[in-house]
Amino acid sequence: MVLFCIICTLLEVQTSEAAITNGGAMSLLRPDVATFWQLVDLVEGHLTPAQIVVVIWGWGSQIIYFACIVGYKHFHKSIARHNELLAKACTGGAVLITFYNCVTDYNYVGLVINNFWWQVAISSVIALGSATLGIAGLHFIKAGFGKE
Repeated sequence: MVLFCIICTLLEVQTSEAAITNGGAMSLLRPDVATFWQLVDLVEGHLTPAQIVVVIWGWGSQIIYFACIVGYKHFHKSIARHNELLAKACTGGAVLITFYNCVTDYNYVGLVINNFWWQVAISSVIALGSATLGIAGLHFIKAGFGKE
């Protein structure tokens, strides 16, 4: 489950990046493990300004997606504690970015399958796989070692 979560996360970051670069230099035919190295390259300053924008968008939209799917209540509550209006604006923006994430998954699947319902089904598996299977997989690993 954790491995499948990682694969789906890579695909989601790649599809978000490809959407703003109109396909860009990345291959959407497979999840690319080098996508994780983008974060290291970002911190070490090895990216061009254009690459920085793409990496920030790809990973940023994925992290916002995680915040919406995995911890929506905590996300909203932690911001609302300081400013209710800001919490509503941030939550609204996060929902829009999450919707965008789903659309890019749908478009990605459309490169392979041209059937509306199958595209919805497979893009939903990618979205839910990246959002929830990592948590469930970690829970099962802890349960397997007798920690829960």
